[in-house]
Amino acid sequence: IDGSDKPESPLSPADQEAVKDKVDTSNLPAGTTVTPADKVTGTPDNPVVEVTVTYPDGTTDTIAVPVKQKDSASNEPSVKADEPNTPEISAGKALIDGSDTPNSPLTDAAKEAVKDKVDTSNLPAGTTVTPADKVTGTPDNPVVEVTVTYPDGTTDTINVPVKQKDSAVNKPTVKPDEANTPTVSAGKALIDGSDTPESPLSDADKAVVADKVDTSNLPQGTVVTPADKVTGTPDNPVVEVTVTYPDGT
Repeated sequence: IDGSDKPESPLSPADQEAVKDKVDTSNLPAGTTVTPADKVTGTPDNPVVEVTVTYPDGTTDTIAVPVKQKDSASNEPSVKADEPNTPEISAGKALIDGSDTPNSPLTDAAKEAVKDKVDTSNLPAGTTVTPADKVTGTPDNPVVEVTVTYPDGTTDTINVPVKQKDSAVNKPTVKPDEANTPTVSAGKALIDGSDTPESPLSDADKAVVADKVDTSNLPQGTVVTPADKVTGTPDNPVVEVTVTYPDGT
């Protein structure tokens, strides 16, 4: 039932219908009527609703129908709170690699990301979370419908907002060389410090490396952060650069 199953709790007409439907009248005479009581009785451990069965001749029987409040009536799934320092553009959203355009299919990995965004910490043990197979909603508010199934078989549906990761739709590159760049320097950032692997980078050299990354086609607010030292090999020294997009990816 949707209402409380505590003894003395009143029954709504819908819950009375649910109780009534639980009584097997298939072998009873035609014209038999089933009338549930107006409230729950029994005990906290065994709540029941008394049902009066009235036969065509006017005689009656009473049967006690055990009741349980639906898990879906006493639980409310929600989206997890954001991690600290989550960028505003990503707030409240599950970040997915695939497209967030409505009707786009979801990969298994994207479903896991959506599933992980549902807060099950206050839901009953055994609750399952099942994301839909595709994105719905609108272009301005893409969502994935998630079915939350409780141990008693009842369900709730929650919409989880989604956003395609900036890192899935952007690809940082090294800037092309200036005209007449010598072959020995082609494709490289020229630094003052040593290019031997494990050599530390000065702030000036980090700025040179950062400037070599082509951000012209990346989202506004993208941040480029060179590592603190040279890596790679003696024949191919490199500096790892982390490109952080506005959504935090």
